[in-house]
Amino acid sequence: PPPADCDAFIAGGWQEGPLREALAAAATRPVLTIGFGPEFCAAGGQFCVLPHLPGARFAANREAITASRLTVNPRLLQLGRPRSEEPGG
Repeated sequence: PPPADCDAFIAGGWQEGPLREALAAAATRPVLTIGFGPEFCAAGGQFCVLPHLPGARFAANREAITASRLTVNPRLLQLGRPRSEEPGG
């Protein structure tokens, strides 16, 4: 699990079991979690980088963000929306 004084961690290349354990340990703490692929958000991560999707660079798991008690600027969340959802896009 992340250390008690951890403010953020980026997960890449983790096995599913250890990843889920680390995310569960950080779930109710104000720890920013970033990973790769939609599986990361499905496992409880907050922000997942989606390099393979055109028009969207990342997705946000709002439930995980809320549970962590982090405050995220809504403009940041808008950046993660696919371009087709944006006005005029």
